[in-house]
Amino acid sequence: MVEANKIKDLSLGKKIRQIRIDRKITQQELVGDFITRNMLSQIENDIATPSIKTLQYIADHLEVPLSFLMVGEHDDEFNRNYEYDDDETIRAKARRLFFAGDYLKYIEIAEDNPQILDGSKEAAMFLSLACVEAASESFLSGNPDKCLEYCGKIRNCVYIMGELPVAGQLKRAADLYGFLCQPIITESGEEYITSKTSGINSNNFISMTFDGNGWCRYNITEAHRALKGGRPRESLEYLREADIFIKNYEKHPYRKELYKLFERAYLETEDYKNAHLYSSKILALYSGK
Repeated sequence: MVEANKIKDLSLGKKIRQIRIDRKITQQELVGDFITRNMLSQIENDIATPSIKTLQYIADHLEVPLSFLMVGEHDDEFNRNYEYDDDETIRAKARRLFFAGDYLKYIEIAEDNPQILDGSKEAAMFLSLACVEAASESFLSGNPDKCLEYCGKIRNCVYIMGELPVAGQLKRAADLYGFLCQPIITESGEEYITSKTSGINSNNFISMTFDGNGWCRYNITEAHRALKGGRPRESLEYLREADIFIKNYEKHPYRKELYKLFERAYLETEDYKNAHLYSSKILALYSGK
């Protein structure tokens, strides 16, 4: 008889075959009227892949948990199916997704299976960390509304984490992204001073983060103030620094505000060629090109 820990390292087909032999069950006895013997032979030789329904049937008749058959390094196509899994198996699969960097899938599984959180501080921490990554990606892809949605999930997790030291850091990350998602300049042409969600204001924001988006926001705000103060060349210096960061992200939320300020600064320095260039860039953004 092969030891259980060694069976788990086998491919799906070889795993089924080994357990069947250990149980002294013939192929004909195992298939019954559910599948053909030829199909079972193909499955055991890793030629055919059984459906979840068939795999459940085989697991029941071999008297092993479905997860015992499904989880193995050779069984990737089953690793993300959760329909028949127990909570511990779901947790294990979800953690693999997290450490593989598939944060969106991890969040989806955690939300579809709330029992894996179930008040666990560790699970809340993993979910919160995944949401921080998802919030960052959403922001940089030009979707601040989605970013704010993930910030809300982070705050919910922080509540579960209670007094864990990391909870404060994660809450700050949510607050900072909440601030980053607010407009830089209001419709009236003034700087957007205070975050509606966090109380962070433009005077202390930059001292609280080294995030590249924070520096970018700071530079755009300072460029706007320089323009209001009649210092367009100083404004251009701030804008060029912000542009170094933004140019790496095609749909960055600050791009329109940056281009509008570039256009205005170049007009005020009478550099009409560059002013026209940024007018064209603004039109392209509004047209979705």
